[in-house]
Amino acid sequence: MKMAKYLIAALFCIAAAYLIPKTFIYGDFITGNIDRVLHLRVDPRFSGGEVLAKFLDEMGDDYGEGGLTYPRHEGFKEKGCLDIVRYTVYEPLVNAPWSNEQDFWQIAITFANVSKAFDSIYDFSQPVIHVYIDIDGDIGGSKETAHSRAELIKFDDEHPWDFMVQIDGNHKSGRLISWDKTIEEKVSIYSVPEKKTIFARILLNNKRIKNVLDGRTTYHYVLTGAYDQYASGNFMQVKNKAGIRNGGGAKSKLTPRVFDYVAPKGYKQKKLLSSYDEDMYTYATVYPLEVKRTEQKYIQDADSIEKYRELARKENENRREASLRELEEIKASGNRGVELASAYFRVEKYKEAEDILDNILEKHPDNSRALAYKGSIIAIKGGECLATKSPAKAIGYVNTAYEYYDNAEIHAQNNEDIVVVLLNRGNLSISVPELVFQKSLQGAADFLNAAEILENSGSADKDLIISCYYNAATAYERAGKEDEAEIYLFRTLSFDDLSHSLRYELVKKGYVDE
Repeated sequence: MKMAKYLIAALFCIAAAYLIPKTFIYGDFITGNIDRVLHLRVDPRFSGGEVLAKFLDEMGDDYGEGGLTYPRHEGFKEKGCLDIVRYTVYEPLVNAPWSNEQDFWQIAITFANVSKAFDSIYDFSQPVIHVYIDIDGDIGGSKETAHSRAELIKFDDEHPWDFMVQIDGNHKSGRLISWDKTIEEKVSIYSVPEKKTIFARILLNNKRIKNVLDGRTTYHYVLTGAYDQYASGNFMQVKNKAGIRNGGGAKSKLTPRVFDYVAPKGYKQKKLLSSYDEDMYTYATVYPLEVKRTEQKYIQDADSIEKYRELARKENENRREASLRELEEIKASGNRGVELASAYFRVEKYKEAEDILDNILEKHPDNSRALAYKGSIIAIKGGECLATKSPAKAIGYVNTAYEYYDNAEIHAQNNEDIVVVLLNRGNLSISVPELVFQKSLQGAADFLNAAEILENSGSADKDLIISCYYNAATAYERAGKEDEAEIYLFRTLSFDDLSHSLRYELVKKGYVDE
């Protein structure tokens, strides 16, 4: 999809919440700080302990070495059910209150999607998860998989595994086995579908496992495959073409049967899972995540914030100057269409923009882009009502704006039209009071859909895509969906070359990429 530069610029201004005109920002003028008061902190001992380490994995990479496809069985039709997005390790707990397990070590795996497609015990039917853990470096352990020809991989020479935890939704308990098969124990599983997360608790009732209580660094390999009750290690086979009982897209007989793997920083999943050697007949080698206590690095001092504030201010000035130049270019071209209206909108000349939009809609009432921009201008009028302390009037404007957006979506003719609607509506959804309108989840969906369309189209405007993910995180945060907010915030941080405006927002939150 190729978009005109004027449309791209307009969309970026809409997508970036930190660039919205102040009149477009609706404070929680009715709810105040009520929702903040209600966010109570739960003692971590009741929820599995303090988080020791957290690893975010790229979304949409459930394709193994690069080309794997899900089995053709109806149960695997749900997108993302094999896509790990986060792996969390907790501090080992001793004498945990209100728990059947008194001494345990908790880990958690979050997926992009979970569903009960088969007659399984838990609400995640499709994946089988193997977590291999090295707790003593290169002393002992194994570099081969727990089950012969299961995943079709081998492990880093420096970190042979000592214990493996298998988790799936088809057995009441998970299973922990030692590399030498002298230990085999049950692992408690807790599934929380709302969080798309599976928790596993490793009991600390064995001397060798209890070694983790000394605070040592451990190393974890986190792998998922498609569950097959008859396959080795329950890892379903992958072949050249997908079938009812096998995945597809395999390039070789040595292609790993791993759909997703949480690669450590500095490594790429595709490269590691395709590192097998057909001539030597050796499996692909994978490397572990290093789990150790680290202090969160924050930059929240006044000097650092001011530094980024100034950089953002200059960036926004440059962007506004560019917008003013583009407005003059469009005017000089004689264009009186939506591009001119969006150019006026971009420099906050809403009266001029609205006059053009009204003229377009009088002749073409189904013009999707004109409807979308008209909706945003109506919403801005609602923001202006706050100055006159007319909340009821403001609410009326907001509801009317959504009617325009919904109408615009119905009449969208192509992906460009759809993106315009999504970003206009998404922007309003993260600006209005959540406890009044409850639109944040709508906003998150709009921004994510827009990001998907832009990425699939090969859009070169990375700033626009990044801002979509950041705004989706903001929307989830407003909706109280902390897990989703975190996932998409870290998705934002995974990009290089963030704009100064976005860096400023992140630094204020305590995140830094230096």
